[in-house]
Amino acid sequence: MNNFFKVVIPVGLILLLLWVLVPAPQVAERMNDMPWQIELFENGSSKALGIHLGQDSLEDVMRLYGPPEGMALFAATADGKDMSLEAYFGTVRNGPLAAKLVLVLEASREEMFAMGERALTRKPGPSGAYQWLLAEPDKALMQSRRIKSLTYIPLYGQLDEEFFKTRFGEPASRARVDEKVERWFYPDKGLSILIDQEGKEVLQYVMPRDFRLMEMNPDRR
Repeated sequence: MNNFFKVVIPVGLILLLLWVLVPAPQVAERMNDMPWQIELFENGSSKALGIHLGQDSLEDVMRLYGPPEGMALFAATADGKDMSLEAYFGTVRNGPLAAKLVLVLEASREEMFAMGERALTRKPGPSGAYQWLLAEPDKALMQSRRIKSLTYIPLYGQLDEEFFKTRFGEPASRARVDEKVERWFYPDKGLSILIDQEGKEVLQYVMPRDFRLMEMNPDRR
């Protein structure tokens, strides 16, 4: 009997120590900032992908996703009409999803024209849009600018319609672009989704209070 206690008591102490010292297994955390998790605010703004539109700055976004791959002015034509000031990220991750992310930053027309005058160079991009590479002093001021809108392009394309219906619901309206491309509109979320049967889908987020502008200019980022 003495031998029995000599064995059982030390083993019991070891098990007790293990129970105290070894941390309990953690419950898997809920995935946050997924593309369909959109938070709405009373002032007509929204938060998507962890970014509060109209409030958060590029610096805030960099805390989430690191530094942007590039920053530039873009316009559809060489004369610089309808310019937008953008920062773009090659790859961002939200849970298991990877995507390209483009931010449109708040800037007045006068500010953008002035930046265009100071730009290092202007060149046409692959899409035909023109790109102005910013001078370093203008780049340095970009981090304090607030985010106006987001464009999210999943790296894995040709997601089926059911994928989006399940997560975002039925769109309020649709617009046919061509035989294989359709645009879905969610005005209450400030969201449009370009569904492409052969290419990559594109999700565009604006503040719901600005959504009417998106419907009027669906091709503008």
